[in-house]
Amino acid sequence: MTLEELIAELQALIDAAEGGDLSDEDAERMAQLTDELNQRTSNANAVQERTAAARAAIEAGQATPIESAPLSRAAGGMQFSGSIAETTDMGADSETYTRAFVHYLQRRQMSDAERRSFEHVNIEQRTYADTGFTIGVADAGRVVPVELVNGIIEVAKQYAPLLDYITLNHVPGGVKYTVEGTVQAASAHAEGATITPTKDTYTQVSLGGHEITKLLEISDSVERMTIDAFKNWLVGNLGKAVGWKVSDIILSGTGSANNMGSGISTLTFTTGTNQIQVAANADLTAANVFDLIGLLPGAFDPNAVFIMSKKTFYADFAGLMDKSKNTLVTNEGRDRKNIQGYDVLLDERMALHTAYLGDLSTIHANMPEAITVKADFDITRNVNQYLGVAMFDCVPAVSSAFVKLAKAS
Repeated sequence: MTLEELIAELQALIDAAEGGDLSDEDAERMAQLTDELNQRTSNANAVQERTAAARAAIEAGQATPIESAPLSRAAGGMQFSGSIAETTDMGADSETYTRAFVHYLQRRQMSDAERRSFEHVNIEQRTYADTGFTIGVADAGRVVPVELVNGIIEVAKQYAPLLDYITLNHVPGGVKYTVEGTVQAASAHAEGATITPTKDTYTQVSLGGHEITKLLEISDSVERMTIDAFKNWLVGNLGKAVGWKVSDIILSGTGSANNMGSGISTLTFTTGTNQIQVAANADLTAANVFDLIGLLPGAFDPNAVFIMSKKTFYADFAGLMDKSKNTLVTNEGRDRKNIQGYDVLLDERMALHTAYLGDLSTIHANMPEAITVKADFDITRNVNQYLGVAMFDCVPAVSSAFVKLAKAS
């Protein structure tokens, strides 16, 4: 039945219903025709949407001609010829490109669609590189798929939870910040008197990028790994290595002289001013903790957290009580710990019997480039090598934002 015939029959039934002359069979037939009309309308809309998407992909350069081929219309026996265009998204965030990149790393043959996507993305990125933008481009010009980059960063955050608390940017070529230094208080003023200006001070913080690298090796069996297995292996190992090193730099980085960012440890801590020191032969007390909390300026309280190792938490803090025999620690399971209202971040890179309390958002960091992955084969040892490279720099911008608890050696 053609669409015109369907509408004509449905209209006749509607007219009969309006005249009060509609049998049960006619009512059932009208329902069937209505459902069929709705289905045809829905299909027509879907075709229009697919056609519009295909046209947009072609106009955006995301569709490539595959071949000239005859197209047949079976009903009328008519033959048409035309060019078939592949409109599947071929960008760095597409599944096709992810498969292509994995096959490239595994030195396996790509399908035609994967090869076209691989060439499309990397030619596009090399064009960007000519203008000075090299984000996500390895030296060999191979762009890491968005899925893998996001996966590596996600795993890195699991091993470096501090990344969720610091101020992290992704600015190519570096970034500069101006942060408050000494801020003079406002003063009372007599009407008509001369106002003497008070000068606030500001500090400029510059961040560039220092390399973090991890070299992975695997035997030739990599060629037999499935795409998902290889992705999980690569993302898991690189993410863990990058996250571990980033956390280490945030806490203990010694600065650009040693090709790394500056960590909290580069701040100057003075006992009685921004540090509480426990005697070498003494145990930590509740009074020490209260004194430490008192040293932190109130402006940093809303975002302040404790940072310490798991061993320090259970050896020094977990059993503490105040004079009313109330515990200082709230342990809400394995993933949530609290000391006097401040969340606790456990990090094994912290030294034993040492803890920081402060506002991690005052640590400014920059990852100027996306994580890159480069592949090579060592013929002398018959192993595949994969080098993950990340760029990272950081600096604690406000020295008064942290206080330290330490034990004398």
